[in-house]
Amino acid sequence: MNNHINDQYYLVFPEVSYDEKISFVAPTKSTRARSPFQKTMLLSEGPAVYRAKLDEDTGKPPANILHDTLDLVLHASLLSGIAETCIYQGKFFPAIFEDDHKEACENYWLVNLFNKLDCWDRKASDYVENHSGDTPHIHRYSLDEKRLASIKEEERLIFRIGGTDIPNIFIHQTIADALNNQGAEGIRLIKVSDYELGMEF
Repeated sequence: MNNHINDQYYLVFPEVSYDEKISFVAPTKSTRARSPFQKTMLLSEGPAVYRAKLDEDTGKPPANILHDTLDLVLHASLLSGIAETCIYQGKFFPAIFEDDHKEACENYWLVNLFNKLDCWDRKASDYVENHSGDTPHIHRYSLDEKRLASIKEEERLIFRIGGTDIPNIFIHQTIADALNNQGAEGIRLIKVSDYELGMEF
């Protein structure tokens, strides 16, 4: 089942075939301990720091979009026209990419999404309940128009989905257009109305 709002949002994934620059990263031990994917990051504790995740990426420059399993890190050059207020219960937080020699590449910003938005339609989505009693595993999303309509559109252009076992990041068409217009690297955007589990691989 489809609805109008499913055509307005995209799920965000890394482009698995992209290998020109470093796009897969992992946080340092100290950054991971701060749980940037679910807690508010504090400036007093310093920026979030990421390093290349794959050995074969040694010596490559970083892309302008960096992907951790649950985090999205954007270069400042991509943020033109993207207001921090468009993030649902989140913010842009200073981030650094460190190369093999611990040389810092600055001007990156973590999309620090510290609260989730449970806005998927249980009746229209295709999912399975986890036997352990944990949150469901989604095969195909349908977003809940009423739930989203209760929040100003300009305040939910970027959000992390809630009520699922995999808290994917969703972005609105306007954000997708802004990223593409700025030359986003190593990112794959799949429209909600097209998405089926496994398409991201």
